[in-house]
Amino acid sequence: MKADVDFGPTLMLNRNRCILCTRCVRFMRDVDGDAQINIVDRGYGSEIATFQEEGVHSLLSGNLMDVCPVGAIRRATTGSRAARGTTERRGHDVARSVRRVQYERVLKAKPEWAKGRG
Repeated sequence: MKADVDFGPTLMLNRNRCILCTRCVRFMRDVDGDAQINIVDRGYGSEIATFQEEGVHSLLSGNLMDVCPVGAIRRATTGSRAARGTTERRGHDVARSVRRVQYERVLKAKPEWAKGRG
C-alpha cells in the first residue's frame, strides 16, 4: 500500500495517516451528491480510494482538507510538513510576534503603564 496517493488534480491522500472515519466519503456522497470516494476492500486491507484511482474531480473537493480530522487529505502542492496544524501554528507564531511588537511600541510611548508590572 502506497502512503501518498494522488487524490485528484489538487489533492493528496496520506493513507498512513488516515483513520478511516469516512467523513470524506460521507461529505462527497451527501453534500456533493457524487460518491467519487469510497472504502475499498474489507477488514485489515480497507482503504479510502476513488473509482479506478481516477481521483476526485469536483468543485467541492478542496473542502475535503477541512473535513478530514487528522489531515490525511492535503493539497498536492504542499509537502508532508503541511499537515493540519503546522500551518496554523506558523500563523499563530506570526500573530504572537506582531502583538509583542505592538505591545513594545505602546510601552515605549507610555512607560508609566509598565510601572505596575513587577
